[in-house]
Parts: sequence; C-alpha cells; structure tokens
Amino acid sequence: MHTLKPIWLIGNVAFSLVLGVFALAMLFVYLPDTLESMLKVAASMRDYVVSLLQTSQQRTIARTALHESSLVLMFLTMLMRILFSLIEVLFNRIRDR
Repeated sequence: MHTLKPIWLIGNVAFSLVLGVFALAMLFVYLPDTLESMLKVAASMRDYVVSLLQTSQQRTIARTALHESSLVLMFLTMLMRILFSLIEVLFNRIRDR
C-alpha cells in the first residue's frame, strides 16, 4: 500500500482539479450571479495584491498570473480537495470499524 500512496495523492489532486472545473461550470450554468460575485471578489483581491507591488514589471506579472477566473478556480479546487479529503476520512473510519 505504501508504494501506491504517491500515485493516490497525485490522483487525489487531479480529481480535485477536475471537480473544481466541474464546480466552476455548474456555477456558470446554475448560479451565474454567485459566480459574478466571486469573480468581483477575486478581481478586488488581485487589485489589492497588485497595489502592494513596487515595479511595473512585478505588477504586470501579478496581473497576468492572478486572473480572476484562475483565482476562482483555485478556490473551488481547494474547496473540492477539502471535501474530497473529508469524504476519504469518513470512508476510512467506517472501513476501519
């Protein structure tokens, strides 16, 4: 089992990313107002981070790397990772009884 752990962890992260993309699509289709609010919050966060930077080169890199949709996708992926991990813990506790 220990030799499969790295593969399981990579699969767990990849599955969380797929679930994050799925959650983003579901927000787009079923809750567009919520998605718009999330994108506005992400834009505000990006603008705040950019305002802290000194040079125009740093600001340009930050604006490119911290796009609103990327930030929302990162948030949803982390949320799916947490949910997936909680389900995994619950499953393991039930299995170990």
